[in-house]
Amino acid sequence: MIGPSRQRKLLEKFFRTWFEMAYGKGSAKTDLKRMADLGQTPMTPEIAELRRLCLLTVQEMSQAVWPETITDPRLTGKELDQILLRVQSDASKRGLNNVWAEKMRLLAKSAVTEQWKRAQARLFGRLKHVSARAETPAKDGTRRLLNLPEVWTSRLSEADVAAIQARADPLDFPAAMSLFRDLRSGDAVLTPLQAEALRDMEAAVSARFGCPVWGDEAAIQLHLDYRCVRGGADALATALAGLASGLDRSGDGTAVVEISSHRPRGPAIRIPLRLPRPVADRHQGDPGQTVRSLVLELGPDLLRPKAVLLRQPRAPEIVGAKTVLAEDFGYANTSSMVVVRCADGVTAERVAFAGSKPGKREMKAFLETHVSGAEVEVLERAQLSGRAFLARVAEHVDRIDTLRSEIDLGHARLSRLKG
Repeated sequence: MIGPSRQRKLLEKFFRTWFEMAYGKGSAKTDLKRMADLGQTPMTPEIAELRRLCLLTVQEMSQAVWPETITDPRLTGKELDQILLRVQSDASKRGLNNVWAEKMRLLAKSAVTEQWKRAQARLFGRLKHVSARAETPAKDGTRRLLNLPEVWTSRLSEADVAAIQARADPLDFPAAMSLFRDLRSGDAVLTPLQAEALRDMEAAVSARFGCPVWGDEAAIQLHLDYRCVRGGADALATALAGLASGLDRSGDGTAVVEISSHRPRGPAIRIPLRLPRPVADRHQGDPGQTVRSLVLELGPDLLRPKAVLLRQPRAPEIVGAKTVLAEDFGYANTSSMVVVRCADGVTAERVAFAGSKPGKREMKAFLETHVSGAEVEVLERAQLSGRAFLARVAEHVDRIDTLRSEIDLGHARLSRLKG
């Protein structure tokens, strides 16, 4: 059950949240964003050269910070920048415009961080479930070890698998990575056969999650900001406004953006843009829709401009509503909800007060003087726990990990058969 104090906080949060949604004060987290294609055009020599230099630079940057082994402690953002900024400086000295070199640094940083994190997470998961076996036996009656290379199903005895699992069970993530680092120079209190099995496990994960690669067929996205555009913020704002005019039919939805050359002080690259009619028709009648930013996707043969459309969520009209539901997410995965009914309905005065951005004291005083037991009826209070739901999610995650391991083994077997 929810006490009166908790109920008052729920009502306060409801009115504040509703006003922010209704009057466009939502945060970036609540804004609705989607990518809209602006068509495609053939690559010009200037854009093709920009793509070539960007691909070379981002690949060089990724290789500069990729670890020798995936179990090395992950570098912090500052540590990554210390290395990448030197590579960025070298790329600028070789003739790449620094604005694009910086874009590649940010791209390489995020790609390496995510791939490194994925590799370690996969290795940790395999170690913690090293004894997991396939549900369906093979033709010889054996059930494959899912998280080790296939050869180890026959090489390891049940006692070996149990010993490795017993070693893995008490380890948290840092301790597990430390174990693999210890295996580089010794057997880490395991038998030589068991240690070799874990080294093969790490090698298999490293082969699957290697350094990010941008090949010749890769498409690279350039998110434009004012530094990328000739004319700065004003020119970019003009281009965004020109595209947005196609949403409300105040204009033809066309614009021209001139981006910086691939080399410093080079001639600007002119790119015409047009909001396609199907996209404009799809969002017609939505006054809250606007064009937030531009993205250029550089493929092997085609340039595909894209626009990021932004719309702030709008709440339904609340004046006159007689029944409202307020919800608040609390600690320990709980959700508190209360349903209240007002005989006279929500008045414009209360909505206007919520719009004045009152503090906690003002909100408490307003509720105490405007809301009474006779005026508002509490229909229901509830507090729900998500612990059981999260436990079920964890079960499904384990099941997905098992199926993913089976798929990996199947792909490895197919590759050997094709070879």
